[in-house]
Amino acid sequence: MLRRQRDGLALHHKTCGYPFDTELWVGRIPKAHWPAYEQTAYLIDGAYRCGLLLQDKALMELGGQNIRYQLDHPQPDGKLGPAPADFGAVVGPDGAAGPRRTGFQWPFAVFTRALMAHYGATGDRAILEALTRHYLAAPADFGAAPRDVMNVEGMC
Repeated sequence: MLRRQRDGLALHHKTCGYPFDTELWVGRIPKAHWPAYEQTAYLIDGAYRCGLLLQDKALMELGGQNIRYQLDHPQPDGKLGPAPADFGAVVGPDGAAGPRRTGFQWPFAVFTRALMAHYGATGDRAILEALTRHYLAAPADFGAAPRDVMNVEGMC
């Protein structure tokens, strides 16, 4: 099953259409709204973990490129992932229009799983340091929005 996943969506994601035909989390997803970052975060996490299990260099590199980009390009305040402005005026998962905090915390909670898989496989302390900076930059009312709680796994 892992080889089927590798040979299917994972290695051929660019042929599956938007948002999988983008550069994923290496840079900014064009025309992005929160589902584009959520969907690509699931792909990155799944492909990376599949690569670890199969010891497949192409899949590990796909995940690794996205992880390294995020570690090397934090926002000025230390947050990782897309900035609120990257989401435009769309309806987020909390039902609110515009770049609401929940709209960009949920995809990051998904992406955090890939970061944790990388840490588990490599012991790379840069992951812990980057996540510490990211969560220390959270607003004082973090947790007030419904999906913020999904970030607890990454915090722990």
